[in-house]
Amino acid sequence: MKGKITYKGEALHVGSIMFVPEAGGKTAVANISKDGEYVLGSYEDDDGAILGKHRIMIIALTAPGGTGLPEDFIKAKGGAEAQVSVIPEKFSDDKTSKLVAEVKDGENTIDIVLSEKSGEVKQN
Repeated sequence: MKGKITYKGEALHVGSIMFVPEAGGKTAVANISKDGEYVLGSYEDDDGAILGKHRIMIIALTAPGGTGLPEDFIKAKGGAEAQVSVIPEKFSDDKTSKLVAEVKDGENTIDIVLSEKSGEVKQN
């Protein structure tokens, strides 16, 4: 199970994504690559997500004034309080993101398009 995340028309190049099953069960997670792509894993790094509906949350942090690249975050001084979100905070909570996808049997490609105000899930 894989996909790509864009924000304001460009690849989101930092962060992590989580698929939280609505019916309960193991949450699937993935790191977002520099080209905005992710490969989900639940029990293994790339074994996908369990079948069913999932609420999605995306966390993308950088240093204040940073570009969102991991190097900027590493250079940040001050620990957690020096972190700022690259995307609107509402996407960092599965209950406020309003991003929902249904994982089906077989190959799943789920792309996510984010803007300042909303997000859209595109499933293939």
